[in-house]
Amino acid sequence: MIRALAFAATVGAIAGVAVPYRVQLAIEKSHPVLAYAPRRLPHGYQYAKYLDGRHGFDLWFNNSARAPDDLGYDAVKAACRTAGHSMHTFRANGVLVFWSATYEDQRAWRCLTRAGTTVILTASRSVSGDDMLNSPSRRRDALDLVRLVAFSERLG
Repeated sequence: MIRALAFAATVGAIAGVAVPYRVQLAIEKSHPVLAYAPRRLPHGYQYAKYLDGRHGFDLWFNNSARAPDDLGYDAVKAACRTAGHSMHTFRANGVLVFWSATYEDQRAWRCLTRAGTTVILTASRSVSGDDMLNSPSRRRDALDLVRLVAFSERLG
């Protein structure tokens, strides 16, 4: 009985992350300091792929109803100042998240320290148009990215 409860608790903790278990294990093995992933995804999005890199990793999420509107997520070891300048800041899940955009894309990021190393978690998407948050759809797109980063959690 105790073993079954322990197993259920472990599976529940892992299942709360929006990335398949095999990918979580690969991230933990290849990038233990960077082992973070989104806990939840914006409505309609699902895990698409994982790309392992020398200095970090990329996760991609897609939404077939909004194709080709993929969301990218990455974690890298870098000084926070290298992430660039934000146009707006948001607070979600008790975390400060920075947001910036160009005419072609949007991105949100947060910085944290893990084992003495600065880690930048970033979410991005291609969105054509201006870089303002002056319409409900623009604001929704920005908040999707902000939440992806704010609700990231440590794997393992």
